Amino acid sequence: MECRAAMTHDHRLFAAFCDWISRREGQAQHRTREMVVSPLRGRVLELGLGVGTNWKYLNHSVEYAGIDPDRHMLRRAAQYSSAGAPRNCERVFRYGHSTRR
Repeated sequence: MECRAAMTHDHRLFAAFCDWISRREGQAQHRTREMVVSPLRGRVLELGLGVGTNWKYLNHSVEYAGIDPDRHMLRRAAQYSSAGAPRNCERVFRYGHSTRR
């Protein structure tokens, strides 16, 4: 079965919307993210990292890898990576190919 067609669809407008909405989350969403993400330790794999909204809640001791199939999401996440990415964030993967940070 060939999956290439599904993997090559990028969603520029959806990435822009996700970025916009994540910047406007309320206190309840922030508390929920902090409650879920902050306790994580060890090795963390985030499936569908989106625009990197969870990064600021990660403990800096985690070994982090994130996967997202959409290049527009990864581009937006890269904009925030210097400020919010975990210290041990070595790679972000797309379609199984790694990109060194």
